[in-house]
Amino acid sequence: MAATIIYLIFITLGLFGMLGAITWILRKGNDNKLTFLFISCQLSIVLWLVSNLLNIFSNNTHQLWIGYMIGNTGISFFGPLWLMLSAEYVNAGKRLSRIMNLMPCISILSICIIATNPIHHKYYAFFKINDVRYGPLFYVFQAIYYICIVTGITMICLKHT
Repeated sequence: MAATIIYLIFITLGLFGMLGAITWILRKGNDNKLTFLFISCQLSIVLWLVSNLLNIFSNNTHQLWIGYMIGNTGISFFGPLWLMLSAEYVNAGKRLSRIMNLMPCISILSICIIATNPIHHKYYAFFKINDVRYGPLFYVFQAIYYICIVTGITMICLKHT
């Protein structure tokens, strides 16, 4: 019980911190693609935090599914958005920028697969209130997201070294 309360406090603090940062950036930031991508990354993290709050209070599988869908939306968009943000930050060039504009297609495909999971059970092999088991597509998409994040970090590091 105490661990749940501490977890709830940290998630709530993170959520308010992110929303505060987004508000500050909207008020003080300039109106360019880099700012838009940064706010988009922040909003995807907010979705993930909201899903964690919802999952804490889930009483049945349907409520848990809604929380997971919200969180998966945030996570599905974060990796590709981070890579797009990194490419924009390092001025990757027109050719790479055109490729980066296709990155949200990965997120949309992921969300479609997750939304149709009750039909094929390839993303979540088993989904119940206290028992969520992941299927093969979960690991495929996690690898894609991590590749996006690591590639974005690498691009930024290479620019500054």
